[in-house]
Amino acid sequence: MKVKFGASIGILSFAVNLFGADEPQPGVLAFGAATYAVAENSASGFAVIDVVRAGGSAGLVSVQFYTANRTAVAGQDYSGVIGTLVFAAGQTNKTFTIPILDDALIEGNEIVTLILTNATGGATLAGGTNSATVDMVIVDNDFSPGTLSFSAASYRQNERDHLAMITMRRTNGTTGIVSARYYTSNGTATAGQDYLSINGVLTLGDGQTERTVAVAILEDTFIEGDETVLLVLTNATGGATFPNGAASATATLTIGDSDAPSLSPPVRRGTNTIEFSLEVLPSLRYTVQYCESLSPNTWLTLTNFQGAAVPFTAIITEPCGNIGRFYRVLCEP
Repeated sequence: MKVKFGASIGILSFAVNLFGADEPQPGVLAFGAATYAVAENSASGFAVIDVVRAGGSAGLVSVQFYTANRTAVAGQDYSGVIGTLVFAAGQTNKTFTIPILDDALIEGNEIVTLILTNATGGATLAGGTNSATVDMVIVDNDFSPGTLSFSAASYRQNERDHLAMITMRRTNGTTGIVSARYYTSNGTATAGQDYLSINGVLTLGDGQTERTVAVAILEDTFIEGDETVLLVLTNATGGATFPNGAASATATLTIGDSDAPSLSPPVRRGTNTIEFSLEVLPSLRYTVQYCESLSPNTWLTLTNFQGAAVPFTAIITEPCGNIGRFYRVLCEP
């Protein structure tokens, strides 16, 4: 009997070792969702995060949790948390909360990273890694009519192009119908001579972000150098604003001069010299250059003139013996 009993015990022991996988397991810990979302203006003011225990619930186990900034910032968009969840034997679900901070800023949706780490009591983390992470999205509840400005602080168009396209842009919100008055003002360019002045109202529909207007540029034959036009936005409506709370937004249009200065035909003075004349306009710098017929690509500076307060005629004198010499004039502001 003893031998038979012992044999029975031996068989039983063998069976238990063979099917050891059936023994109670501490389980695997993981977040209850692949991602979480919470409204910035959540009624409770909190996001509730669940952590689940699967594949076994034997014994006492624990896991640490904490938050980390991604695009959301702790102290501005949410309150960072850190702590430990303890699962009693048989317990399979625990939660922790994250305070959500509502503000009036138009930021778009922002993301917080949630982390589990340091599982104890024989429990493991999903994926068999040292930590588990998911994202929590804070859904922005702030909407704005937006901020109106020019698409660039400065524009440039050559005189011969005849049109400059100017864009009003709406940023930081696109809710509702908004508008702004636009107009041009003389800088160094003169309306009616260098460009045609414009004024009117640009309206943007709900969700619309840009509108464009054209400024007509008048080409002339005067050597004036680059000239400027001031562009202005004002009188925003529909709740829209201008940058930094200003009463208007401005930009500058530069009209590039397409008229090249030239020397007058030469006039002989006496037997040894010839003279050229050059009309010098205010605020411009002129450089007179020459090249020899044998070296047509080598330009050398002959003289310079700086425009004074009023136009004047500059005289350039050259020896008569410089046969085969070519001249040109460069002009810059």
